[in-house]
Formats: sequence, C-alpha cells, structure tokens
Amino acid sequence: MWRDEFFNHNGYSCRIEHEYEEDNVKAWHIVVGKDGKEMTADITPYDSSPETLKLWIDAGMPKRIGRCPLHKEDLEKIINERA
Repeated sequence: MWRDEFFNHNGYSCRIEHEYEEDNVKAWHIVVGKDGKEMTADITPYDSSPETLKLWIDAGMPKRIGRCPLHKEDLEKIINERA
C-alpha cells in the first residue's frame, strides 16, 4: 500500500500523492511555493521518494531535460554541476 507524503523542505510545503491504476501506481509531486502558488514537479511518476522531491527543490526546480521527466540521477547531476 502506497502512502501519500506531506512534508516541508527549505520553506516549501510538499506533498506526494498517489494515483492507482489497474496495473501500476503513479506519484504526483506537488510543491506550494513561498508565494502560495502550487506547482507540479516534473519528476518521473514512478519515484515516490520524498528525497527525490527535495533534490528537485535543491536543484532549483528545473524543467525536464529532453522529452522525459526528471529522475533522481538527473537532479543529482544538476546539483553536482553547480558545485
């Protein structure tokens, strides 16, 4: 059973909601910014880890690279390139 997650990170309110389909489960990553605006992170829906959403925020909330949603490895690469 998948559990929705609610947490704060660097001043952002975060939640990961799960959508149940016949043959899989998808995670939606939602962040409420400091200005109160809600945005959906462009992270693969097959990663429901809060750590990946935290990496997305730490990486500057980037858009997808190419045609695919971002994966944890993409976010780690973006952060490492900035260091």
